[in-house]
Amino acid sequence: MNAGFEQTPADRSLRTLATRGEEQDGQTLSLPPMPEAPRAATATAALALRPRDFLITAALRPRLLLLAFLVPVAIGLAALILAPDRYPAETLLLVRAGRDSPAVADTAGNAPTLTQLDMTKVVRSELDLLRSIDVLREVVRTVGPATLYPWIGQSRLAGLLPPLPEERREARAIEALRAGLHAEVGENSNVLRVVYNNERPGVAISAMLTLLSSYRDRRDRLLATTNSGVLGEEARRAGEALRGLDDELRSALAALGVNDPAQETQLTVQRLDALRRREGGLAGGRATTGSQLRSARALVAVTPGTVLASRETSNQTANDESGNELLRLQIQRTHLIEQYARDHPIVREVDRKIATARAAVAEARRPRFATNREVRNPTVEWLNGRVATLSIEQEALDRQGHEITAQLARLEDRLGALRDADVRLRELGRQREVLETTYRQFTAREAASRIEEEAQGRRNPTIQVVQQPAVPYSPRNMGPSLAAFGVVAGLFLAGAALVLATLLRRSPATAEEARRGTGLPMLARLPLLPAGADPLAEPPAAVRDLVSMMLDSAVLGERLHVIQLVAPAGSEAAHGPLGLALAVAFARDRGQRTLMIDLTASGRAQLARLRVEPAAPTAPGEGLLAFNTVIPQLWIAYDATGADIADAGHGLHQTLATLERLRRVLDMVVIVAPEGDLESYGPRRLAGLVDANLLMLRAERSPLDAARALRDQLSGAGGRLPGFVLLGERRLLPHFLQRRLETAA
Repeated sequence: MNAGFEQTPADRSLRTLATRGEEQDGQTLSLPPMPEAPRAATATAALALRPRDFLITAALRPRLLLLAFLVPVAIGLAALILAPDRYPAETLLLVRAGRDSPAVADTAGNAPTLTQLDMTKVVRSELDLLRSIDVLREVVRTVGPATLYPWIGQSRLAGLLPPLPEERREARAIEALRAGLHAEVGENSNVLRVVYNNERPGVAISAMLTLLSSYRDRRDRLLATTNSGVLGEEARRAGEALRGLDDELRSALAALGVNDPAQETQLTVQRLDALRRREGGLAGGRATTGSQLRSARALVAVTPGTVLASRETSNQTANDESGNELLRLQIQRTHLIEQYARDHPIVREVDRKIATARAAVAEARRPRFATNREVRNPTVEWLNGRVATLSIEQEALDRQGHEITAQLARLEDRLGALRDADVRLRELGRQREVLETTYRQFTAREAASRIEEEAQGRRNPTIQVVQQPAVPYSPRNMGPSLAAFGVVAGLFLAGAALVLATLLRRSPATAEEARRGTGLPMLARLPLLPAGADPLAEPPAAVRDLVSMMLDSAVLGERLHVIQLVAPAGSEAAHGPLGLALAVAFARDRGQRTLMIDLTASGRAQLARLRVEPAAPTAPGEGLLAFNTVIPQLWIAYDATGADIADAGHGLHQTLATLERLRRVLDMVVIVAPEGDLESYGPRRLAGLVDANLLMLRAERSPLDAARALRDQLSGAGGRLPGFVLLGERRLLPHFLQRRLETAA
């Protein structure tokens, strides 16, 4: 510490509170609880525009709005001064629908009647023809480019450029004439209003008369019709083709030998159907007759020629001795069997006699005589007659079948010829109908065209001049209208510039804008302290109020010991002098043992303003070096940019131990953090360890986007963010308007 001050135990503690990690003595430090993140401002709330915003932008950017208003007004005033007088030559043309109208011209047919026309299209066609390049070129060539526009042969841009070449003057005059010629038609009207403006009334009248003459000549040339000869030739060709078709039709009918091919075809089809039915019946009859003939011939082959009429056979005799002998021997054998064995000789002898008797009996039973009488078989004669009848019938059926087959072939050939002829006749008939229709149309059109050509020169034209070209007595000048338009354009441009500037303005100018942009409550509204302000002077009342608020507030039931002032990038280091003023107010006004740590600078400037000469700086990493000042209870940290509290190279325990010692030894520690976001770990860690982070916003300088990003980073790091402090707010609106807006809000 500086030797010029008395070393108190607290001073010795300050000198050694951050020197070595061995001083922790095995203490276990705990992190403070994580606070709740502040309410985030939504994008809709940040971008919502209110009337107050436009008024504030107008107060901030008056030169821009004045410039946006004056530029169009100046242009309008210049047009008011420089705009020449012009004489408008006006004429009215009445458009009537007729066959010579461009919209209804029909070379191959009659024009539609009036009820079929769209008058809007007719008038539009006449308007386009009037403003066509060919008509305007004829006007320029007749009147002359130099007569219409004398400036066309003069030097350009106040003599800086030579006149236009001769070959380009006509095209330039046509462009100027087209720009100065206005033709319009009212709604549901067929009257054309044509106006041409020129600086000389005589030239305007002459140009308008030449325009009407050129328009009529051009229209007559375009709509002239000589179609009767073409239509007559086409009618003659159609008649010749029609006569050729008639001759071909007669030749085809004569070749067929019929008058009505369709009726002849129907009769032929009927005859074919009858012959096919007869052919079917003959086929059935031939099959039946053939089957019967084959059966009859088979029966004839197996039927005998004669049949037995009667047969008599007799085998009777007068006395049958053999039978009697056989009976006697059988009785004898029966008697012997009872007495002798079967193989006894006597029995065998009797058996031999029985066999002989049986042979005699059998011989005696044969017929002795037979009588047979045969007659001619009558079935054979009947079958032969049936075969002859069926053969004749079969032959007749065969001859009929051949005849029917020949007739069918002839009728089918005839039917094919009739059908081919019918197709050809139908085609010729269709061609004849088309040619006949074409012939009639061409004949009618040729007559109508001839009548139209004869009457074209005698009827009234469809375009009539209702009002001859005339100019008013007083010229017309567009200067006042252009000046008024310049004023309106200036107001519109100024309004657009105001809206655009309001949308593009990203820095809050009032506390309300800062509150809506960040979503945080406002803690204080402080004046902007200059960097070279005397810290020993009386601080502003708003600074004392903020000090009282910090001392009276509590975060999680604990008093604030360590507060950090953070500011978004672009605030132009406005929170550095405020940190020194807060430290002075804490120490001098409230008697708090206060230490100020400026992480943005070495602290030499603060010590110099407090009339302290610092000793040689400590080596990097040696610790936190603080000097007491002329104000009792106030110390200023020297060369704190490399202190362990904001250096990520030091461990968390060392940083916690340092902060814990600061809380024990001191009543208040004010830390001024560098501008910008908390991308690095060291500042982000410190933001989560201090008791409170105060967001410093400079009116009209601090960007709201950077402030919201810094707010989100503080919330993400676990830092306590009670609100923001607005620096350097100006009264932009009049007092009565400010009060009215606050009342309405």
